Amino acid sequence: MASKSKQIFIILSFIGLSFLFIIYCRYGVVFNGDDMPYHINRIIEATTNLKDGHIYTVLMTHTFKKIAYPLGIFYPSVTIFPFALFGVLISNPVRAIYAGFFFYTFLTLCTTYISFKKVINRRIGPYIGAIAYTFSSYHTINAYTRFALGEYLAMTFLPLAVYGFYTILFKDKKEWYYLAIGMIFIVTSHVLTTFIITLFFAILIFILLPWIREKWLSLKYIVLAGVVTLLGSSIFIYSFVQQELYQSFEQPSVWNLYNSSANASDIVLALLNNSFKSAFDGNTYNLGITLFIVTIIGIFRYKVLSNIGKIAVMVSLATLLMTTRLFPWFIFQRTIFSVIQTPSRLLILTTLFSSYILCELVQSYYMDAKNNVVKSYIIIAVLIGIFAPWSAGMHQILSSNTMINWTKYTGTVKNYDNIEWALYLDQYTPKDGQKTLKEVSNNIAIVGRKKYKVTQIKPGYNKLVFEDTKIVNAKKVDIPVYRYLNYQIFNSKGQKLSVSKSKRGTILVNKRSGDKIVVRYVPSKGEIFTRVISIITWIILLSYAFIREGYRSKEQERLFNE
Repeated sequence: MASKSKQIFIILSFIGLSFLFIIYCRYGVVFNGDDMPYHINRIIEATTNLKDGHIYTVLMTHTFKKIAYPLGIFYPSVTIFPFALFGVLISNPVRAIYAGFFFYTFLTLCTTYISFKKVINRRIGPYIGAIAYTFSSYHTINAYTRFALGEYLAMTFLPLAVYGFYTILFKDKKEWYYLAIGMIFIVTSHVLTTFIITLFFAILIFILLPWIREKWLSLKYIVLAGVVTLLGSSIFIYSFVQQELYQSFEQPSVWNLYNSSANASDIVLALLNNSFKSAFDGNTYNLGITLFIVTIIGIFRYKVLSNIGKIAVMVSLATLLMTTRLFPWFIFQRTIFSVIQTPSRLLILTTLFSSYILCELVQSYYMDAKNNVVKSYIIIAVLIGIFAPWSAGMHQILSSNTMINWTKYTGTVKNYDNIEWALYLDQYTPKDGQKTLKEVSNNIAIVGRKKYKVTQIKPGYNKLVFEDTKIVNAKKVDIPVYRYLNYQIFNSKGQKLSVSKSKRGTILVNKRSGDKIVVRYVPSKGEIFTRVISIITWIILLSYAFIREGYRSKEQERLFNE
């Protein structure tokens, strides 16, 4: 009975903490973040389509300049569904977005608590560790300052993936499903995080290989988790690979790794300031003062930590160092590692592992405390150490020129679809269309060898309809839509039209005078099949996990009562 009461308390406190995380909902706006226009438009598109009864979005037709931009193919959109759902259920778009943050804050607290608890089989340490991770500087910066929605969502499932990886190598290999669940939803949240985590696991296996018992059995379960991950994320992977093989694309947003890393001195100052301000205000995105101090304490308490705690210290220090120019990133500029764009992305790992260090330290001090009064003081002191810097960092947002004075989201798309530089349209525009992107993004068609600004564009679910009189009356039109695989062109009667690829890389349409032009994305049989496979995989995998965890809980309760 006491155990049930504690579980209820933890859940209720997580709900309360999730409300705290969205405290700025009271201002009625979403303050400007680095990538906010980009992700706000994704949410608006998904919400608009869901209101019409369509769950999975491929083409951006209501947003992203109305050029039938296939962002849903290149940027995973599965995990923004809750944002779209709240957009349908809540009439105020701003509150709907904060509701999405509330949902994922609660989920992050839960996934982190469960993962940490699976490792040390205690409550207090994992509870504090989950709070530290969720209210960490970098997690908060990803949510609000950067509005890096994909990376923020991936951080929700990272603890599950890391625990699953750990348990396969060193604990209960039959809990492989944690790795599969975590990785499926990381893949369907953010491609770059997927790359970083996959590479991290590969490096860790190489380093820890001498200490892994039952190597072949571990490999078997890693392969099993990998196969299930591919099945569960094939809803995204198949379409993505299909398009990448169809035509050439440039590497999206190439950054200089060394230049985008931080000076060690700047990192130290940023840690001390614990600032959540934008990089445009001169801030350096950082781990935060609390978790930095935790990592330092972990070094001095290294001998009393468990083996996983010791690994956590080394990973935290290594990844923190790698975000600075003390690491020779210039060596990796012309390698595949350059796709991560900025080394600061490694802070997702630093944040998770330093939070785990805190989990072990708190549990150790708590167990060693002589009485309940001392235990209470320990918990209160640690919580102050988490929330005092966090609240100060949140307050600094209100003095951030970029976040307060630049365009804020107030619930309308009009002031966001026109911020062209923030839409990153070049990222997934075909290579042979890069030179004409400015022209195409301004909806310039070519009719009779003359450029024409299209104004009558009717968006729909995965379709665009060109209704301008000049286009309707023409027989040959180079429309401002780039050609991608599975794009099909119809007239208003639903008849398929003859098309070819223009010199601009766009779609050249041949038709009869009097026909409107309808651009549709028609998924291939393979895409439809992989979508079904992914959904079936989610249902089976999650059901299997819940059944196994339910059985294990009952078994532990039975043994305890005996």
